[in-house]
This record gives sequence, structure tokens and C-alpha cells, in this order.
Amino acid sequence: MLILSGIVIIAAVLRFYRLGHQSFWIDEILTAGSYVSPPPGISYWRKLLWDMHGPLYSLVMHFWSMARSSETWLRTPGAVAGVGSVILMYRWMSSITDSRTALTGAFLLAVSPFHIFYSQEMRFYSVLVLFIILSLITFKRFLDDPSRKNGVILGVTLGLTCLSHFMALFLCGGFLVYIALSGRLRGKWLRPGLLAALITLIMVSPWVYREIYFLRNIDVVSISSLPDEARLRGELTLNRWSYPYAFYAFSTGFSFGPDLNQLHRISSGTELLKSQGWWIIPAGIVFFLLTVAGLYRSRRERLLGLFLSISLTTFVLVTVAALMNIKVFNVRYLICFFPLYIATLALGIQNRRVWAPPAFAAVVLIMLYSNWNYHMVDRYSRDDFRSAADMITANADAGDLVILSCGRDVFEYYCKKKIDVVEYSPLFIGNEETRVRIESQLSSYSRVWYLGSREWEVDPDGVFMKTLSSVSEEGRIWEFTGVRLVMVKGGD
Repeated sequence: MLILSGIVIIAAVLRFYRLGHQSFWIDEILTAGSYVSPPPGISYWRKLLWDMHGPLYSLVMHFWSMARSSETWLRTPGAVAGVGSVILMYRWMSSITDSRTALTGAFLLAVSPFHIFYSQEMRFYSVLVLFIILSLITFKRFLDDPSRKNGVILGVTLGLTCLSHFMALFLCGGFLVYIALSGRLRGKWLRPGLLAALITLIMVSPWVYREIYFLRNIDVVSISSLPDEARLRGELTLNRWSYPYAFYAFSTGFSFGPDLNQLHRISSGTELLKSQGWWIIPAGIVFFLLTVAGLYRSRRERLLGLFLSISLTTFVLVTVAALMNIKVFNVRYLICFFPLYIATLALGIQNRRVWAPPAFAAVVLIMLYSNWNYHMVDRYSRDDFRSAADMITANADAGDLVILSCGRDVFEYYCKKKIDVVEYSPLFIGNEETRVRIESQLSSYSRVWYLGSREWEVDPDGVFMKTLSSVSEEGRIWEFTGVRLVMVKGGD
């Protein structure tokens, strides 16, 4: 179809444009270091069996990374998966609704800032979205024709989806809830459904013991009984703003309105609305009204049960994990129902009670503006460790010291000069110990480089900058996106 071909081309342009422009960031380097290229002395296959995140993606990247190591090359599989997801989105939606709505859904996914962000990352999320949509397709076929063949196909697809990332178990849970509530845990669906479950279990079984080992080493406790400093990420582990932010990020990505630095430095929701309300409120109203319209139409087309089963199951399980201090509440952990959200928006836009052209234009313009910011406005980019490392490579001496507040693995990936490097921050050792270490190291090295990133989290009181400025009067400061680089003279 000509229109779908055009949508796919748009999706490809937005995902491959400036694919290698931004620096790798911490999570991407963790993927590369931990699973793509494991440490010396550890078998890759042994490491793969301990990969509880995305063993399927790690397997692909292990071989893909043998050819080249540039940012563009290593992010290409994610971009390809992102484009493929758009095609599958149309295939799935055309099986549950009309062609016009299916094209709308495919286009919204093609221009979605949230999906583009993760399609341009060396992580497993875009691959996971691809298999989630594929699972939705095979689940629909299974519901329509619960044959042994479709049971096998569903089981294999769910197994691959879980191996893309084990948070896909939320999707499996949502399917089970829907089957139970719709009365399909019996009759002609029972045996092929059990076959699908068995196949999925067999495929993920080599990693089950890793999950058990992981859970056994977690001290499960309600965060309500813990002070902020004992929680995984302080007050950000879970708070009342987590839910509206998830909705906002699904809608506009991370580059519409406040950037990450601004979000972390704003102390309350009231302050956020006062400073950024002209962006957030109009966009929120547009997406909220279309979501309501989409849910109304999904009820009319008997899709609401499926949508809510997957969405609420995912929401509840992610919330429980945060409440038990197992994982922080993060919007990307809700990704199992992201395609359903895009489908809901498409249903809302094409709801006969909604004037489709202006509704479609409003959503697309907001998304495209966010995409412009993501691609072209530096303050929305990932932390630029690459530029900071290049500056140190060009100007540092072998006897200098580099202090990092976080991101040592990223810095060492980019730094081409052999130099002493240490990493510590007040978040882990306290303000006083941080100050003592800085003063000691300044007296031991002729020059010290401080590379600070995410200081709102690791150094909220500004101990590094206060100590450096009080101890040394000679220095230079460079500002890169999300990164502050400081060079000061130490002792002789």
C-alpha cells in the first residue's frame, strides 16, 4: 500500500537521522560492557545465561558488534526494529479495526518521540516493542482460531518476547487476565493455550534460575517504612507524579517542555506547572481527551477488555515492584502497553464523535516538535561524555587525575589517554568524606579534572564544585550537554 510505504519511509528517516550524533550514555555502555563484550576470562555464553534483561538482543549485538563499534553501527539494530514495529503496528491494528484507523496508528508510532528515543538507543527496548506487537498479532489469531498451530506460534512468539526483555512477563500476565475474564480458560482455548504457555516456559527456562537468584538477594520491604535515602532512588523510587509523567512521556517523549535537568531541579508539581504549564497543560488536554475518546471507541469495538487487562496488569506489577523497593517506577518499565496506548490514540482520533483532521494535526504537530527538539536542541540530548572525554584526551597529561561523580564506564570507553581515574560521590560516601577525598587528591596531583553528570542526584548539595573552588583558585570550566568538566591546579 502506497500510504503505508510512505509512513515506513518517514519512520526510517526519523530513526536513522543523526543516529550516531549523540554520545553513548551510562545504560548503553552497561549493555556493551556487560553483555555484548563480557570481561576477559568470562565465557560469553556463560554471561548470556546471566543476562536477565535481554538475552536475545545481547545475542544479536554480540555478533553485530564484531564488525564495527561506532555509535551509528551499534544503534542500527534498534533503529531497524523501530521501523519494523511500524509495519507490524499496521498489521495488528488492521486485524482489530478498520484500515483508516490502522494507518493512523502506524503513523503515530512512526512519529512517536518516545519510540524514536528508544529506537536510537543501544538497548533492547525497541526490539521488545517489535515482539510485543508481534505477540499481539499472534494472540489475536489464537483468540480467533485456537488451533494447535496457533498455540505453538503464540508460545514461540511470547518466548522470544520474554527473551527480548523479561518485563514481557507483564504482557503474558495481561493475556492471562484477559483470557480468564473473557471465559477462555476452558473449552477449545484450553489445550492450545496450555501448549503456548508450556513452550514459553521452556524457552525462558534457562534463565529462570537467574531470576530466582536475583530475587533471593533482594531485601523486599515496603518503601513506606524506609527513609528516602534507603530507597533505590530516594523519593523518585515512586511518588504521585510518576503516573502523570508516564502518560506525558508516552505522549510527547522526553523532549517537549522541560528537559531532564529542569525536571530534577523543580521541587514540586506546582512549580513545574508554573514554569512549564504553557507546554504541559495544552498537550496534556489534547492527549487526555483523545485517550478518553479512544477508550470509549475501544469499548464499542470490544477491545477495551484486552487493552485494560494488559495496561492495568503492567501498571499494578510495576507499582508493586516499586512499593517493595525491588525496582524504581520508570516509564520504560511500562512499555508492554505502549503500543496499546498508541492504538488508543488512533481509535480516539478516528472516533466518529471527534473531528479527525484537527485532532490528528494537533497530535502530530506536538510529536514532530518534540522530535525536532530531540534531534536538534542540545539540552534534550543524552549526557555528552564523548566531548568531555575528547577534551581530556587532547589536554590532559599522564600524571593528571580524573574524578567522576558517575559514568566512569562511559568515560573510559571514550577516553584515549592512559590516565588515573576515580569515581565517587556524596550519594554513596557522604558530603564530608567526598570533601576529604577531593582535598587529599588535589594535594597529590598537579592537575585534577572533575567530570560531573546528573549532579542533582549524586551531588545535590554541590560538594564537588564548592570544594574545588575553595581549595584551588586556578581552573577552567567547560559545559557540555548534561556534563560539567572542570580542570583545577593541584599541589606541586
